[in-house]
Amino acid sequence: MGRSFYLIGFKSLFKGHPNMDSLVALGSGAAVIYSLYSTVLIYLGNEHSVMNLYYESAGVILTLITLGKYFEAVSKERTSGAIAALVSLAPKTANVMRNGEEVKLNVEKYCYWRYNCCTTWRKNTFGWKDNKKVQVRLMKQC
Repeated sequence: MGRSFYLIGFKSLFKGHPNMDSLVALGSGAAVIYSLYSTVLIYLGNEHSVMNLYYESAGVILTLITLGKYFEAVSKERTSGAIAALVSLAPKTANVMRNGEEVKLNVEKYCYWRYNCCTTWRKNTFGWKDNKKVQVRLMKQC
């Protein structure tokens, strides 16, 4: 357990772009290395180093962070399902008054959110897709 934290964390740290995995790898790695040093001191006869063992701290850090990532993945999956259910509730047609007459229009052709697909825009804003900021445009008609 925790192998991915060390592989990803140190790789991103050495590239100069540290992230949360780098922090976890440094913190738990420092705890393990210092505990190994203290274990050697205990073996050599320094009984005061018994209080400087942090193996369990490294294990708890890795366990709690892994558990947090699991809960995050589960909640993202549930949120995606809830959003898909909400989108499916959207009406397929809309009644619009044009020249005093009520006309049924296909909603999929008018005024909905898409990612950079059309050339006519009413509003520019920003959204997120795959953890990257992308420009999202509200379409007038495609």
